[in-house]
Amino acid sequence: MNFTLDLLIKEFGYEQCIKDKKFIYSAKDYHLFHFVLKGSGYFVINKRKYYLKKGSMFYIPPNVEANYYPDPDNPWSYIWIGFSGIKSDLLLEQANISIDHPIFNFKDDKYSYYFNELFACYNELNDFRDLNLISILYKLIYLISVSNSSNLINKKLINKAGLVNSAKTFIYNNFQFDIKVSDISKNIAITPPYLSKIFKEVEGISPITFLKKIRMETSKTYLLNTNYKINEISKKVGYQSPLYFSNDFKKYYGCGPLEYRKKEKK
Repeated sequence: MNFTLDLLIKEFGYEQCIKDKKFIYSAKDYHLFHFVLKGSGYFVINKRKYYLKKGSMFYIPPNVEANYYPDPDNPWSYIWIGFSGIKSDLLLEQANISIDHPIFNFKDDKYSYYFNELFACYNELNDFRDLNLISILYKLIYLISVSNSSNLINKKLINKAGLVNSAKTFIYNNFQFDIKVSDISKNIAITPPYLSKIFKEVEGISPITFLKKIRMETSKTYLLNTNYKINEISKKVGYQSPLYFSNDFKKYYGCGPLEYRKKEKK
């Protein structure tokens, strides 16, 4: 049961690995966390190899291949959780979790509470398990965000990144309305030209391109996870004209929204 489109649970599981198990992960179109409950093992991604043990988390981004395997002398057990959603990319970016920073070590025992909560969820068989998982996932991402932010030292970069982050948050919260660059810049008290300049420096694209990206990705989420009609989805992502929305969707994904829905669900 889906309670929100901001975060969607795609898969969830637990495993106690045998010592000679090697897992070659097939790339998926959603984010994946693994939390190591005990033991140790190895994680290989982006041509880098990490040794992990109890209290570690490793992250696999969408559409990225990786492999991981237990330490033969101390095989690990872990819980994994796969998720997507409208705000998943923003949340992970704010937490500084990416293919370049895929590891987080929970050094304080207080984090074990949330690991235990995840483990308890594994045996839940009611309709509200996903809601519980989402609440725990939010808390863990928050704790990682706070910890990682305390390690940033380049204040000039933080200021620019902070402004861009605020702009992106405004876009995420208002993309369903007819917003312009002037609306975004006004909200964070800078000029439109300066917003465009720093946005391109930090993100590599313009604010308008980012706005369209969020609208297209959100419409895809609606197409795959709801039964809304095309005209309903177009309004929910900020388009007054379903035809204009369909044309933009086709340019972005190579096919119209109805065709995309049928193809993906099939």
